[in-house]
Amino acid sequence: MRDTNFADTPPRFRGKVITDEMAGNITRVEELAYILKISEVMTSDLKTVTPQNTMRDVMDSLRENRISGIPVVNEAKTIIGLVSTKDLIKCLANQDIDKPVCEYMTNQLVTVNSFDHLTEALKIFAKTGLGDCLC
Repeated sequence: MRDTNFADTPPRFRGKVITDEMAGNITRVEELAYILKISEVMTSDLKTVTPQNTMRDVMDSLRENRISGIPVVNEAKTIIGLVSTKDLIKCLANQDIDKPVCEYMTNQLVTVNSFDHLTEALKIFAKTGLGDCLC
């Protein structure tokens, strides 16, 4: 039978065994990323827009709520896309501020589970180049 006592297993960070010397080099932010769950840092007061809203509505909502992206929902309130500040910048560059959200929203979404550790979302951000995450 295999010994399942992990008390003697050394802790690891980025695949390496953490020594006393290394432990002093881990920042509080890095430590929190391994401790916090996504549900502990995500917003529960979700602001949304519909595909028929204008990009002007998005601009106003992003500014008023001090957020960098906003989910797009259908009539059933199901999330079908996301509009970010990057999409808004494209829209402004094209002088399309009164165009509907559906022309600029991203509809290929990547999601994470709210019970995952924050590091999972950070890994997805790094791998995909995304900056907003839906749970």
